[in-house]
Parts: sequence; C-alpha cells; structure tokens
Amino acid sequence: MDMDRVMALKIIKNVEKYREAAKLEINALEKIAEKDPEGRNLCVKMLDWFDYRGHMCLAFEMLGLSVFDFLKDNNYQPYPLEAVRHIAYQMCYSVKFLHDNKLTHTDLKPENILFVDSDFEIMYSSKKVRPQES
Repeated sequence: MDMDRVMALKIIKNVEKYREAAKLEINALEKIAEKDPEGRNLCVKMLDWFDYRGHMCLAFEMLGLSVFDFLKDNNYQPYPLEAVRHIAYQMCYSVKFLHDNKLTHTDLKPENILFVDSDFEIMYSSKKVRPQES
C-alpha cells in the first residue's frame, strides 16, 4: 500500500456480526477489483484491508462528497434535471456491472453514492470523515 497516498479508511468495530459483514464486503470489493482493475464501471476501489486489534480496516481511494452531503451543503436545492439524469445513468451502469458479476449492492442510498472529487481537507472524526466547509 502506498503510504504517501491520501485515502479513506473505513473502520469496522470488533463485533463478530460486523466482522462477518466486513469479510463479505471485502470479498465483493476484491471481486470488483478483479473484474474491473481499471475502475471503468464506476465502483469504489478498495486499496487494501487489514485487521487492527480485531477491528477490520478497509482503505479506499479518496472520493468527494456523497450525493446526500452535496445536497445538504447546498441547502437542499434540487439537482438540475440533467445532473439527475447523469447520476441515474452512472448508477444504472454500475449496478448492471455488479449484476453481470453476480454481486448485489445491499445499501444503495444517496449517502453511499459519491462524486469522484470535490475540494476536501484531511480531518479526523470518530464517526465520519467529511470535507471541511470553507
């Protein structure tokens, strides 16, 4: 793993049911990486994973805001219709790739749909890492 690279870290609590769910997620993410190593199908890229004192830790490429956070940060102003069409097309494209590879996204919601980039700064939160507002 390239330690000079900025990445997002998802830490799963050391609770057996969460650890088991994390193992399933890791298997799915590894299959995505195997089937789409260049990321052409717009799925998140897991860089690596490790176990730290029983906590499952997944390292991901750093992405931008979620569809939900962007909406919230803009006082819930609706997205323009063309943006909605573009987001919907990309979601369908990604979900079709998952379906074609016998994978199912079990938690598809605005909080889990991320833009490729947005301006962000590194910060720490015990609950969630988000870009700082300017």
